[in-house]
Amino acid sequence: EGKVIYQYNNDYSLPRYFINEERAKAALIDKEVRRIKKETKCTFSAEQFEQNEFKLEYQAHKLVYRDVARSTDERSLIATLLPEHVFTGNTLNHFVNFSYKDQAGQVEQIEVKTSELLFLQALLNSLILNYYLRNKISAHASFYYVYELPIPEAAPEIKQQIIEKSFTLLYCKSQSELYEDLRLELNIAEIDPKQQDLVQIRAELEILIAQHLYQLDADDWQHLTSTFIYGNDSVTKQELDKIIDNSQANW
Repeated sequence: EGKVIYQYNNDYSLPRYFINEERAKAALIDKEVRRIKKETKCTFSAEQFEQNEFKLEYQAHKLVYRDVARSTDERSLIATLLPEHVFTGNTLNHFVNFSYKDQAGQVEQIEVKTSELLFLQALLNSLILNYYLRNKISAHASFYYVYELPIPEAAPEIKQQIIEKSFTLLYCKSQSELYEDLRLELNIAEIDPKQQDLVQIRAELEILIAQHLYQLDADDWQHLTSTFIYGNDSVTKQELDKIIDNSQANW
């Protein structure tokens, strides 16, 4: 559910539901086969799906965000990258990891790189896109609004910095052991969550995004951050205030 996650956090609260994997897998394969037929115009079956060892969405890391969101919430975009083997309900929208194409009569499954999902995770959680979205929504952050979000290109060295900081925040705020394989895959050095200043990392990430991707200046940033006034004296609001103060001091 949406309330189980928070920004960069896969276990903000305990899940209430569990799914029988074998029953769910059968239903999801049938659904995916219909999508393959529609996308490729090829004849395809559930047996072929399993023979080709194609993956389902729940078997991969999945970028998700809360559907329920208001313009007066503390933060309007709340996203995280889920570990493998997690099912999601309708209050947790997710980005589709797989697409299909016809290669000389053979169906090929194409998976989005996880590094790209980490890059998008950072942008979705950024104060800039939160500011942008909250001027449009009322009660839900539907995909119609997400499709409109301005997602710029990033220079390779800036993009790599954003990806590594995004992963570090995810690793430290979530159940880190669930992302150890991903850390090795991305060739990221070992991370000791106890040694990380997460507010500092988040402030550095916000500055990277604001300066290099959206070309904001100090006055723009001062105005944008001054609008984040909603929320009570919660732990997350205190963290947000520290991130803003830190980013302004290090601008």
